[in-house]
Amino acid sequence: MLFQTSLGVDIQEQALCLVCLRASSRAVQLASHSVYPLEKGMGEEKIDAIKSLIQEFLGKNRISPASVFLGLPRNKAILKYITLPVAVKENLRESLGYEMEKHLPFSAGDIHFDFQLISEDKGTGQLHLLLVAIKKEVLTPFLDLSRQLGLGLSGIEISSTALADYFSWE
Repeated sequence: MLFQTSLGVDIQEQALCLVCLRASSRAVQLASHSVYPLEKGMGEEKIDAIKSLIQEFLGKNRISPASVFLGLPRNKAILKYITLPVAVKENLRESLGYEMEKHLPFSAGDIHFDFQLISEDKGTGQLHLLLVAIKKEVLTPFLDLSRQLGLGLSGIEISSTALADYFSWE
């Protein structure tokens, strides 16, 4: 694809930030952006307001995004550094699912999680990971919002890990 449009949706406690990026064979350009103030708290009225603002932004800017990335407030997620034996590396996601209750106060069935391999210490035979988890009940309204808008999500991230990713690419 020669040109691709991406939409960034960052939902924080008191603001909705929307960014449209257009990529060509030469560069990525900021096509449009907006910041909307939001009332504190996450009720159904707030979700409806967010939906309306996103629809307005898409329509006003004639955006049909190829990819959509959702940013969530850091306080909605749990981050934890954990260490596991190298032997579980091949089935790391499954192993984490089985071990989840040892590391978090929730079962794997109650959360969505992802991880980043920080390092592999072959001398000690250990993997060092950053585990990021969010309760399903917290994420569900955002997933429902995405479905209602007809937007498939390419990624979901919290602001602190998004910043870390950005600076690691610079």
